[in-house]
Amino acid sequence: MRLPEPPILLISDRRRAKAPIAEELAAAVAGGCRWIMLREKDLPEEDLMVLVEEVQSALAGQDVFLTVNSAMGLVARLGLAGLHLPAAASLAAARRALGPDVLIGQSAHSLAAVTRAATAADYATISPVFSSISKDDSRESLGPKGLRAICRGSPIPLLALGGIALENLVTCRQAGAAGAAVLGAVIGQDDPEAAMADLIAAWHSAAL
Repeated sequence: MRLPEPPILLISDRRRAKAPIAEELAAAVAGGCRWIMLREKDLPEEDLMVLVEEVQSALAGQDVFLTVNSAMGLVARLGLAGLHLPAAASLAAARRALGPDVLIGQSAHSLAAVTRAATAADYATISPVFSSISKDDSRESLGPKGLRAICRGSPIPLLALGGIALENLVTCRQAGAAGAAVLGAVIGQDDPEAAMADLIAAWHSAAL
């Protein structure tokens, strides 16, 4: 299954947002975002369902891939486009439950993990590429060189994750990333719409 275009995955964090998260996500969509992951792991599933419905309402009529992190039961229940799983989760079980038409991704931190994910995932995030202020991660950053090495060996598309910002997005694409996953570069910014538009412009400029 092909990645959404542009292949920049916006990850939510309602605690970091300056406005209600549905509003910030809608602003990012106005800036060109077409792929969103709701990653609110502290919410019970019923509360997450309410949030998903709020976001769906805010994005009504927009062509957006809306995915959730970990909450497989909500994907079919709410007609979501995709599911993202943590590194230890069973991809095979998710694929059996959701079928071939749901976009499924998994977190990975090495080429070996990416290769395992390729048996059932459409893509993987690879992290941390750079140090991130939005997530504690004791792993050593891959940097552009490490990202390039893993991208070269990957059988599936990889999204660069971890510290991705406007100033290093082009570097990630040049290293072979098929896309990028961002959080703080958009969520919590004074103007999420402009921040998203700038990221998309930078991504496309790398292909010139």
